[in-house]
Amino acid sequence: MKLHKKLAWLILLFTFLIIFKCFMITNTYASDSSIDGISIVFGETITSSIDLEAELDSYTFTASNGDTILVRMSVIDTDIEPEIRLYAPNGSKLIDDYTTSHTAEFEYTITNSGTYTVLAGDHFGTTTGNYSIYIQKINIPGNAVSPKAGETISGSLDLLAEMDSYIFSANSGDTILVRMSVIDTDIEPEIRLYAPNGSKLIDQLNLNTLLQTLEPILFLQVIILEQPLVIIMFIFRVLS
Repeated sequence: MKLHKKLAWLILLFTFLIIFKCFMITNTYASDSSIDGISIVFGETITSSIDLEAELDSYTFTASNGDTILVRMSVIDTDIEPEIRLYAPNGSKLIDDYTTSHTAEFEYTITNSGTYTVLAGDHFGTTTGNYSIYIQKINIPGNAVSPKAGETISGSLDLLAEMDSYIFSANSGDTILVRMSVIDTDIEPEIRLYAPNGSKLIDQLNLNTLLQTLEPILFLQVIILEQPLVIIMFIFRVLS
C-alpha cells in the first residue's frame, strides 16, 4: 500500500515537472516574440528577408501625438506581394497596405504618444524573398539634408524603398522651384512637397523614362500666412 502511495506521488511530481517545463518554454517564446521587433530610426532604410512562409517581421518606433508617419516596403526579383501593417501601443491595428506590385506604402497621423509596431511580410504568407523597409516622420524628418537656395545636390538611392529627405525654410509669399534629374539609371523620378505639419502639398511622378528631368513645382507659392515655414521634400525611387 505504501509502495502504491509513493508511486502515485512520484507520478504526480513527474507530471507537475512536465507541466512546469512546458509553461516555461511557452512563456520564453512569448517573451522572445515580444522583444523581437527591430527598433528603426526615422529616415533609415533596412534590408531584410522573409525566410519562411507565414513569417512577419516586426519593427518598432516611438512617436508623439500629431506626428505623421510614412512607411513603405519594396521588393524586387521575388514573388512576395508586400504588405505592411501599423499597430498602436495597445495592439490595435490602425492601417495597412498591400500591393501585387513592388511597393506598399501608407501615411498615418499619430493620435496617441507611445511605441508603435510595423509588421512586414507577404500578403498571403506563402512566399519568401528579400525586401527593404523605410520609415520616416514627415513633420520632423530623420537624416534630412538642408540645402541652400540655389544649391544643387547630388545624391543616390542605394536601397529599395529608400527615400531621401530635404528640408528648407520659407516665408509666406515665397515662390519655390524644385527639380530633380537622373541619367543612366532606371529611377523614375518623383518629388513630394510636405508642409510643416506633415500634410502633402504637391507631388509629381515622371513615368516617361526618356525624360530625364522632373520639374513639377514650377512656381509653387507659399500662401500660408504664418511665421517662417519648414517644408519637406522627398525624392525617391519608383520601381519599374
